[in-house]
This record gives sequence, structure tokens and C-alpha cells, in this order.
Amino acid sequence: MTSLITIITATHNLISNGREKTFRQCVESIHQENQGQIEHLVIDGGSTDGSVRILDEYAKKGWFKYISEPDSGIYEAMNKGIHLAQGEYIWLINSDDYILNGSVNAILEQADFGKVDAYICGVNEYDAKDKRVSCRIPYELDDKMYFSFMVSHQGIIYKKDLHRRLGEYNTHYKIAADWDFFLRVYEDKSCNIKNLYRAVAAFRLGGLSGSKDKEIQQLHLSERSDIISRHFPELSPTDSNFLSRAIWKSNEDIYKYFSTKKSRDYSNKFIQALKILCQRNPLDKVERIPFKYTKSDMINKLSDLPIIEPPYKEKENKIVLCLASDVNYEPHLYVAIKSALSKISPDVTAYIYILDGGIVHKDNFYHLANNKVKISFIDMREQFICASETRHLTRATYYRLGIFWLFRKFDRVLYIDADSLLLDDISKLYHMDIGNKSIAGAIDSSVWQKSANKKQIAWCNFSGSYYEYFSAYLNLPPHRCQYYFNAGVILLNLTKMDLEEKRCKLAKLLERDYYSHDQDILNSLFSEQELYILPAAWNYYNVSNTLKESDYLVEQVKQNYFHFMCAPSLVAMIVKPWTTKNLHCDFADVYWQYLRASPYYDVVTHQLNNPRQNGPTASKISYKLFGLFPILKIKHNSTQSAYKLLGFLPLIKIKRGKRDVISVLGLPMFRVQNKNKYKLVKFLNLLPIMKIS
Repeated sequence: MTSLITIITATHNLISNGREKTFRQCVESIHQENQGQIEHLVIDGGSTDGSVRILDEYAKKGWFKYISEPDSGIYEAMNKGIHLAQGEYIWLINSDDYILNGSVNAILEQADFGKVDAYICGVNEYDAKDKRVSCRIPYELDDKMYFSFMVSHQGIIYKKDLHRRLGEYNTHYKIAADWDFFLRVYEDKSCNIKNLYRAVAAFRLGGLSGSKDKEIQQLHLSERSDIISRHFPELSPTDSNFLSRAIWKSNEDIYKYFSTKKSRDYSNKFIQALKILCQRNPLDKVERIPFKYTKSDMINKLSDLPIIEPPYKEKENKIVLCLASDVNYEPHLYVAIKSALSKISPDVTAYIYILDGGIVHKDNFYHLANNKVKISFIDMREQFICASETRHLTRATYYRLGIFWLFRKFDRVLYIDADSLLLDDISKLYHMDIGNKSIAGAIDSSVWQKSANKKQIAWCNFSGSYYEYFSAYLNLPPHRCQYYFNAGVILLNLTKMDLEEKRCKLAKLLERDYYSHDQDILNSLFSEQELYILPAAWNYYNVSNTLKESDYLVEQVKQNYFHFMCAPSLVAMIVKPWTTKNLHCDFADVYWQYLRASPYYDVVTHQLNNPRQNGPTASKISYKLFGLFPILKIKHNSTQSAYKLLGFLPLIKIKRGKRDVISVLGLPMFRVQNKNKYKLVKFLNLLPIMKIS
């Protein structure tokens, strides 16, 4: 009967290489598992140290067949074994590895055995002392394969037929030929690959690929570089050498290396592979692209956006709501959507599109969907990749400009910022009658707030007040400057505009940088005749605690804000209630009500309780005599303060935590224990000497 699995073991000088014991363990582990389904072949490289006697010993028992003749290395031995193999599947087990109990049956009992081209299984890793250090679990093969072979061949059981289709192991390589072969398997999209989440073999660390010998390490890196360059011929030798180490480098190192390079010099295949490599950590800022893009690259990428087909019927009672966010605003985006859904009329179907800049927990949003709420994500991470970022504004703010490409077949789209809070039925805004106007937006604070209007700014070659910036830099007509609108809430009447003309004009506008980014672009895009001014209630800033009555230029706005005559329908959280200093700002109580019921409550409160996550807080002060000799050094950070005499002698140290500890001359003298309503100060942690209410 033809064996179902052929296990191939390559050997050479087992005795002199100290592998006799491990080889015997390897052979016995395979024999114990063999119930007639395994063919075991040992391919020896012409051993000269007496190892052939060991092979004869087991061959006479019928445990395996072997040949012994000189070869050029392990991969030529593997190729010989593959030519001789009678089994349907190949399994490569080295002479210092072994298979685990039950592993063969676990594979043979798979319902799809014989249909799957390759099973990728777990492998237990052992150190030199035979102590298990880890289990390398199988993972979904992706483009990281181009930069490292992340699976162990001891855990791959694959069809012999793959070699007929894709070629043998390349004997030009001495260390990385298995990686080279399985890259061919990965690239052949017809291959049916399945992950089997159980360990089937034991792998001893310390082989050639993990050697600390400098010559072997250099050979390994050279082979890795050669394999990478063959798959990406556009790479320079310097690029390939850098990427041969990429799997061990941090994302920051990769970003830094490619920050001076232009994407146009690389293929889309390479860019995609590098992006996948940089997504090793799901919380990494995946919107970052490790290339220097030009403005023309950015504009051309907009044409790659999909054209979304309207999902609604012509006369359906619906709204189309669009929001944009990256991972930084993910919790607040959830609050915005939840508050909108809680107020919307039950007979309205909400089609919600999220312009996604790297949101991690999409399932949280999908849980909000039902037969009346449809939620879709549109990946925007490759868009606006060289748009200017200043102050608190990131690339995600530009995503709304993609509406002109994405929703060209829609009649209306309502866009709101991710930090909005809905206090009224948003369908009222969506269905508002704006006549033949193309866009509706509320007047921005830079128009109605005196301090903002007169604020002096310097941008590119412009210097002057914000109001002067409108006319001098944006080239807005004088009367249009009075109607500069805020882009946090905009209603786009797409049927009333020439979308092709708008896209062409947008492309032209994107060639420049702007102080208020895409908001400036949108104001430049629409004339006064195309603009409908929304009531202030639909874009109400929560700033009433901070502005004086004299700071309002427009009387109606002053009445709305200072005397609360406007009952807000939508609150723009200009003052952020998720920061420590603004916990009690206007409408913070409503925001926290929604957040407490969300999956993000612990995330936001954790950030509040860990000031280090909100930015660096460390500071140093040094007092030097004559500017040379340190007398006193003071060092502060979020967890402790230290005062040192002469720069090194500890004078006072205050450690902050659940119990504050004050040390004098290095000795803990006082402890401050935080109670519910007071603090208790103890001397030497024994004698209570002070109570602070």
C-alpha cells in the first residue's frame, strides 16, 4: 500500500556532530506513530564517522529506508528524498527534531485530508537543555512572508505534487531554501492551505538559521537579501540588505529608512507587503505610510477610491450619515454614532459609512447594526498620505473630501465629525430643505468669535489675522469671508453640483497646504451662491464656560451662547470632556452617560488615570555653581520627584502611587495613604502624624 505521508530526515556525521541521541529519539518517535501510514526516508550526506552503522541498525528493523552518498547540503538531500518519496504528503523532520504523540492521526483524521495542499501546524520549541521555551502556533500567511519565513518546516505537511507544480528546493541557498520554496507556495493562489491549531513536532533551537557564528549569520542575511530582491526587482542592494533584517527591526526604524524615499520608485506589490509588515501591532498607528509621497501621488490615489452603489430605494425614508476617524478617536466616534441612533426616528433607516483610518475594534460598531441601521467601513488609510498635519489635526480630517469620489451616485450625504454629540433626531437635519444649494454648513467661530477672528497667524508665506487669511491666502471674496463655514457638520446636496468639476477643482486645491486644512479647501470649493447657512443649533460648540460676552462679533450667536437661547440639536465637542481639565465642561455629563454604556469606558478612564499616555510629563532642573559644579538636581515625572545634592546624593525623593512615599537621605520617612475622603500621613509607616481632609 502506498504510504500516505513520507517523512524525510537529512543526516550527516551524526556521531561527530553530537546528534546520535537526538536522531535515535527522532526515529523512535516516528516509529511509534507509524501504523502503516508513514514512509520514513533518511537521506545521508555520505557520513564518514561511523554514523552509517546507526542507519543500518534501524534499516534492518524496517523502521526506515536510507541512502548514503555525498551531497551539497541539506536541501539537496531533501530534493533526493522528494524524488524517492512514495507518499502523497511530504513532512520534513530534522535529525535533532521529533514528532509528538498523536500527531499523525490528527492529520490523517482531518475531513479534508487529500484535498488540502498544505497543513500548517504548531511546533514546540526546545532549548539546548531540552526545556520547552515556546509553541510556535500557525498563523494566516500574508505578505510578511516576503521578509521572513515565520513558520517552521517541521510543522508543515504538504503535498508532493507542489514540487511538480512549483519546483524543488533551490540548492543555491544553504539556509533559506525552505523560505524560498514556501514563498512560491504562498504566491500560488490556487494552493489550498489550512491551519491546524495543535503542535505536531518538537523543534530544537540552535540550527543554522539561529547560529551565532558571524560567517553563518552573514550568509543567512545574504540569502534573505537575495530572495527579497528576486521578488522585488525594483529594490536597490541597500534596500534589500536593510529588509533582510526588517523582521527584527521596529516599525520606527522602517518608517525612518523609507521616509526619504518616494513611493513611485516601488511597485504596488512591495508597498502592500511593507504595509502588512508594519501592522505587526494592531494598535500601531497604521495610518502612517513609510514613504515620501508627492502631492500628485496623493491626488492620483483618490481615483482608486471605490464608487459606492446606493443601498437604498428611491423613496425610502432614510439618512446617509458619514463620519471619519482613526484609532485615536475610536471611542468618541462610538459615542457620536450611539447618540445619533438613540435620537433617530424609528421609521428611518440609517446608512452609516465610517471613513476608516485604522479603527481597531470594528466589531463594537457592527454590534450597533440591525434591520434599520446599516454600518459600513471604507478603508481610507492610503488616502491623503502627504496632507499637512498641524496642531491637533491629523490626516483623518481630510477623509471627508473623499465623499466627492465615493458617493457620486448618491443624492445626499450628511457628514459629522467623530467628536459630535446628538441631542435631536438627525434625520431632521438630513431632510432639511436647503433649496438648490449644493452644501449646508454652520458659520465657523473664526467669523463670530472676536478673539479667533483677530488671531494672528503665520502660514506658508502669509502673516496676518485669521480674517485677512481668508481673503489673502484663500482668495475668498470679501462678502464670502463673512460666511466661512465649519466643516464639522456639512450636508452635501450631490444632485445639485457638478461633481466632475468639483473633483477637478479639489485636485487643484490639494496642491497647496492650508492652516485649517480641508476646512479651508471646502470653503474655497463652494461659492456664496452654493452655500446654505445651517442654524447654529446643528453645530453648537460647548465653549460657553470659557468665552466672555464681549468676545462675540455676531449678536445672534452671542444670544445663543451667552444667554442659552439656542437649544442645541448637535454639540461639537470643541472642549474635550475626556481630558482631565475638561471633565466638567458643557455637555460632559451627556458624553459620559453614553461612554459609560460603551465598550470604551475603561479605555478612556485608563488614559485619564495615566497622565503619561497623554504626553511626556518629565522635567529636569539643575542648579550649578559657576555654571559647572552641580549643587542641586531636581527631576520630576508622573510617578516621582527626586532632589539630589551635588547631583548624586539623595536628599528627598517622593514616589507617587497608591501610597505616596517621602524618603529623606534615601530612607523612607513618611507615607501618605489615600483614603476615600482624606489623606493620612504616617511617620515610618507606624505613627499617624497628620490627617489631610
